[in-house]
Amino acid sequence: MPTALLPNYLAVPEANLHLVPDNVSDEQAVFTEPLAAAFEILTQIQVNPGDEILVLGDGKLGNLCAQVLRLTGAKVTALGKHEASSSS
Repeated sequence: MPTALLPNYLAVPEANLHLVPDNVSDEQAVFTEPLAAAFEILTQIQVNPGDEILVLGDGKLGNLCAQVLRLTGAKVTALGKHEASSSS
């Protein structure tokens, strides 16, 4: 059995697999897990409308977390190394 980082086969429980509808592109589907991780933050902290929140990291996951937190009405600032970071 090879010990390569990207093996040819991977065994996972069937419950971990989800069918992607035909109308969802691969480019959209790859965000399922990171978006789920971003929504998980709402189970870990209490966020109220108007709260001021700083998200450290402005990469893909940081931006997804910022967007999820904005849905709560919080004032979110993303801080990171990318030039086009946004805040509100």
